[in-house]
Amino acid sequence: MEILKVSRNTIYNWLNNWDNYGVVGLYNRSGQGRKKIFDVQ
Repeated sequence: MEILKVSRNTIYNWLNNWDNYGVVGLYNRSGQGRKKIFDVQ
Protein backbone atom coordinates (compact mmCIF):
# COMPACT_ATOMS: atom_id res chain seq x y z
CA MET A 1 0.00 0.00 0.00
CA GLU A 2 2.77 2.41 0.88
CA ILE A 3 4.67 1.64 -2.32
CA LEU A 4 1.63 2.37 -4.51
CA LYS A 5 0.44 5.23 -2.26
CA VAL A 6 -3.18 4.07 -2.37
CA SER A 7 -5.59 2.97 0.34
CA ARG A 8 -6.40 -0.60 1.27
CA ASN A 9 -9.90 0.00 -0.11
CA THR A 10 -8.45 0.93 -3.53
CA ILE A 11 -6.45 -2.29 -3.65
CA TYR A 12 -9.57 -4.25 -2.67
CA ASN A 13 -11.47 -2.56 -5.52
CA TRP A 14 -8.69 -3.40 -8.01
CA LEU A 15 -8.71 -7.06 -6.97
CA ASN A 16 -12.49 -7.22 -7.05
CA ASN A 17 -12.57 -5.67 -10.55
CA TRP A 18 -9.86 -8.11 -11.69
CA ASP A 19 -11.88 -11.08 -10.39
CA ASN A 20 -15.10 -9.88 -12.01
CA TYR A 21 -13.88 -8.44 -15.33
CA GLY A 22 -10.25 -9.47 -15.86
CA VAL A 23 -7.84 -6.94 -17.38
CA VAL A 24 -10.73 -4.81 -18.68
CA GLY A 25 -11.80 -4.22 -15.08
CA LEU A 26 -8.55 -2.36 -14.39
CA TYR A 27 -9.08 0.29 -17.07
CA ASN A 28 -10.33 3.72 -16.05
CA ARG A 29 -14.01 4.05 -16.80
CA SER A 30 -15.64 7.18 -18.12
CA GLY A 31 -17.73 9.07 -15.62
CA GLN A 32 -15.30 8.50 -12.76
CA GLY A 33 -14.21 11.43 -10.65
CA ARG A 34 -15.58 14.86 -9.95
CA LYS A 35 -17.29 16.82 -12.71
CA LYS A 36 -15.79 20.10 -13.94
CA ILE A 37 -17.31 23.26 -12.52
CA PHE A 38 -15.44 25.64 -14.83
CA ASP A 39 -14.72 25.37 -18.55
CA VAL A 40 -11.70 27.20 -20.02
CA GLN A 41 -13.56 28.08 -23.24
